Amino acid sequence: MRGFGRVIAESLALGTPVISTDCPSGPSELLPPHNLVPVGDIDTLAKKMDEAMEKADRYQSSFDKELLPINIAQQYIDFMRTNG
Repeated sequence: MRGFGRVIAESLALGTPVISTDCPSGPSELLPPHNLVPVGDIDTLAKKMDEAMEKADRYQSSFDKELLPINIAQQYIDFMRTNG
């Protein structure tokens, strides 16, 4: 099993439509249910890809800017100042 991949977060930050398999470690935490496909379901994945080409805005999701590296770093700094 691999750790969390950044490609979904990076794509969301760029406003790219995202479809992912509903594998462990991340996709369901970042994407709404209609952007997820069961692992191994090739037919549904192909269907969603076709839909994304026709209606890209349906598969774009907002990106939480609090997840940007600069904001995460600031949260660590603030935490250390308060609890350090």
